[in-house]
Amino acid sequence: MTSRLSTRLPADGREAVGVLLPLPLDAPYDYVVPSGAEVAPGSVVEVPLGGRVAAGVVWGPAQGGVESGKLREIISLHDIPPLPKASLEFVDWVAAYTLS
Repeated sequence: MTSRLSTRLPADGREAVGVLLPLPLDAPYDYVVPSGAEVAPGSVVEVPLGGRVAAGVVWGPAQGGVESGKLREIISLHDIPPLPKASLEFVDWVAAYTLS
């Protein structure tokens, strides 16, 4: 895990990242990185969402809007290379364009 990507949770020292989900949300949701796992921007992960499991993309540092004790842990990482930076920037551009 790279420290520039994650946010260290003060309560227990675990790291958290923002995960973008394919839903009409205005920001990524924060999730805890499992011990020993390494993620980077663009990593495709499986996360718990309500009562189901959803695929998402690690987007950046956690936003910190939720108490650290309430954050859920990433379930698994897909065994594929992370999305390239250009793809992440394109998604951000399209999102900003369609909302303006």
